[in-house]
Amino acid sequence: MLNAPNLTNSDAVFVLEDTAQNILEAVRASVPLNLASPLIQSIRVSGDASVDEAQAIFDEIKNLKTLFNIDNIKDLASEVAASNDQLLSKVTGVVQVTDKADAIEGAAIAAFNKDIVFDIKDDANALIENLQLTPIDASFDLDGSNEGVSVIEVDVKDS
Repeated sequence: MLNAPNLTNSDAVFVLEDTAQNILEAVRASVPLNLASPLIQSIRVSGDASVDEAQAIFDEIKNLKTLFNIDNIKDLASEVAASNDQLLSKVTGVVQVTDKADAIEGAAIAAFNKDIVFDIKDDANALIENLQLTPIDASFDLDGSNEGVSVIEVDVKDS
């Protein structure tokens, strides 16, 4: 939830709320939207954003006092695994991986402070090797809450 704007001065202030795609199009337009404007007190990315979209907007304002929230992030395992806690902490809803992570990506995703919905598929050796290097604290979605690892698939290969 966004805080109420600070109306202690006589300038108008704005709460910017739109999809990531629309915000980025406005920033990249021939007459660009200046997200660093002191008149924009908070920005909310509505709907689903990719990691790249959310990061691009966050990079424009991360050194400002502007409030910033993202409804949800949905992206590939490789993109989420390469993300960062600073960005993911701005997500007020769900971070969801749209494909299956391998063991290395799964370990990186599980290391974030934010709960992320993802599945892992890899061969048994990769899972065992990865678990030895980086333990995965996997929570299974048994109650339908859609949080944590919901499926781990193991490829069994003949030697």
